[in-house]
This record gives sequence, structure tokens and C-alpha cells, in this order.
Amino acid sequence: MKLKLTEEQRKSILLEKDIEGFDYESVEQSDWEDQGKFQSCEVIFKHEGKYYAFYAYRHGSYWSSYEIDFYDDDVTEVTKEAYTSYRWVQVKAEENPPESVSCYSEE
Repeated sequence: MKLKLTEEQRKSILLEKDIEGFDYESVEQSDWEDQGKFQSCEVIFKHEGKYYAFYAYRHGSYWSSYEIDFYDDDVTEVTKEAYTSYRWVQVKAEENPPESVSCYSEE
């Protein structure tokens, strides 16, 4: 299901400001991800018992100001799912290594 929001509503949700006549709860926002000339982040919020997500984009300068854009008019309903992730890790050395074994017989 999609939810139609104005750009001003999405900007208010992104900045966690109150919106007159629209109740919502901010759930989470990802870190801004650098994508060259702009950055993006995903915003999750709850409205009327359902969870929704949209992406925000910004360009500009940390030292002056950013311009915020939204390239998609739709806000998509989402749900949280658990998943298992695997990674490769270094094998730790044994605390008590086995005694040395000689390849030569002692005669």
C-alpha cells in the first residue's frame, strides 16, 4: 500500500517536526549515505498503526546548508523482517598448542 504525502509533510517527518492534522511516530532513520554529489537516507515512520518508508536526498555543504529533495512521490508501506547474516572471521590460535611431533624416528 502506498501513502501520498506532500513534500512538506515528508520534510517535516525527516526533521521530526509536528504536522498539523497528521499524526505520526518517527521510528528510525538510516545514516546519510554518500553517493558522490549527493547523500541519501531512508526514513521509517508509523501512521495509523502501519509502518511506511521513503527516501530523502540532500546535496550542498556541511559548512553552509543542504537542499533536501524527494524524487518519489509515493511513500511505501513496509514491515520489519528478521534475517540471518553471515561473515568470515579469523580463526583464533589455540591457547595450548599440541606438543611437537618429530617426523624422524630416533634409533
